[in-house]
Amino acid sequence: MNKNEINSMGGQLPSGWTVSDDDSLDLRELCMALWQRKWLIVATTSLFAVVGIVYALLAPQVWSTKAVIDLPQSKELASLNRLKLQADLVGLSGIPSEQEVFNDFVQRFNAYDRRRDFLLASDLFAQEVKEQALDTKGQRRWVRKWAELIQAEPVDKKKELPGIALSLSADTAENSLQMTQGYINYVVEQQRESLIEELKASQEHMLDSLETQLKMVKEDATLALKRDVANTELSAEVARAAGVSTPLENYADNDRFAIMLGTKGLEARLKVLKSIDLTVYQPKLAELQSKIDRLKALKLDDLHFQPFIYLDAPEEPLTRDKPKRPLVVVLATLLGGMLGIGIVLIQHAFRRPKMA
Repeated sequence: MNKNEINSMGGQLPSGWTVSDDDSLDLRELCMALWQRKWLIVATTSLFAVVGIVYALLAPQVWSTKAVIDLPQSKELASLNRLKLQADLVGLSGIPSEQEVFNDFVQRFNAYDRRRDFLLASDLFAQEVKEQALDTKGQRRWVRKWAELIQAEPVDKKKELPGIALSLSADTAENSLQMTQGYINYVVEQQRESLIEELKASQEHMLDSLETQLKMVKEDATLALKRDVANTELSAEVARAAGVSTPLENYADNDRFAIMLGTKGLEARLKVLKSIDLTVYQPKLAELQSKIDRLKALKLDDLHFQPFIYLDAPEEPLTRDKPKRPLVVVLATLLGGMLGIGIVLIQHAFRRPKMA
């Protein structure tokens, strides 16, 4: 205790205490105390080092596979481009552009529902459920944790560099690569199936519209043909009554029952009308039927495409993300050493009055 503290206490000194001339610490005394209790420091440091090693060896490993993709080129969309040409001929719309296909893939890649469904069907999930006996909540937490490690984001948020970076993590380097390739194929296949369903829906809608038009035109043509046949029969009766057997010259054909063709001409016309095919009588029927046949001929199930190109294809990772074993051991050892020194210093601080 120093003199200032003695004065503040009224000049009385507790029994067994001595007065020091200053408040400075005796470094030699501290070093001696640390040396005398070095076994405690070594033991604490060793214990934490062992714990760090055990944790580094037993902690779940995380390996990440990365890839960089960009807008697809003609080669990747060859099948889609061929379908677009055929669809344009029959008026079918809904074929996406290169940018739309690429953006749709990235959006689907990041969709949580899709990541969740893929993980739930993976061997990694089945293995973790079996080894850790995960309950329903544990499974949900596991899926949420690993789903956060599946992402697609711009390589450069300032958009100075092209490309979207894809990443997916697993418990081993081999699983990471396999799951990355599997998830990419999974998303591409779902995108293909979704596009086919949308195009089929548009195809069915367009077919219904064309078939409705065909039915209406056919009904109108049938009625028009029957009306034409009836008028021709009546015109032939009028011509016979008028004694007109041959076509007339300079005769205005403005009457409802025109007789200018004469009985012979009208009978020939009546014969043609009764035997004529409806599509010949109304050419629009053949045009509509042709559109329907072409639209039905589109083979949408054969559609295959890749909605991107690789700027950097996925490869098996060379280093793990977690845990950083050397770093874990070093930090654990340092923590143990600091704790050991702290314990010794605290013990020494409480023992100083008695020693004095």
